[in-house]
Amino acid sequence: MEYGTEIVNISKIEDGFFIGDKLCASNIDVIIQFKISHIINTSGIQILNQFETLGVKYFTLNWQENPNQTLFDMKDEIQNKIISFIDESLTKGEGLLVHSVKGTNRALIVVVVYFMKKYSWSLKKCLELLEIKVKNGKIKKYFLKQLENYEKRIKRKMSKEWYNLNTIKSDEELMVRNTYLNSLLKMQR
Repeated sequence: MEYGTEIVNISKIEDGFFIGDKLCASNIDVIIQFKISHIINTSGIQILNQFETLGVKYFTLNWQENPNQTLFDMKDEIQNKIISFIDESLTKGEGLLVHSVKGTNRALIVVVVYFMKKYSWSLKKCLELLEIKVKNGKIKKYFLKQLENYEKRIKRKMSKEWYNLNTIKSDEELMVRNTYLNSLLKMQR
């Protein structure tokens, strides 16, 4: 998507829920067009929260992109705050942007955590969705290992397949599922 002379990297996860990069997060035209009122900045050490003075609400994670970065706490406080922040925005019908420097690793982790916890989706199912939704999105192996450990630790029966309607708990989950399946059909044409 092009704004002025900048090309920004933004992907729609579901209505009002977007993933982007640092250019996206710093472009006022993007914030206005997509009605972004909430931003999760996963790269707080590298990227400033630019629009707080305009009333945009931020949740900042100071995750660094290196193998020594611990993403989660054992009490799930960070994960629960992520889910609450996203739900607050989506419940109000406001736009939410999750971003990292490139929009391809740390930002994806937030979306995975949200869907794992919110809908009890397996890591594999979350990654399948993101593969369709985010171009060039790839979570680093050292972060994938932490997500695998998180999946084991949350001790829920995780939904692993797309075609079982018995695991669907909400209209929102059904819509995300159907959008994913429709995307697969488009790719087959």
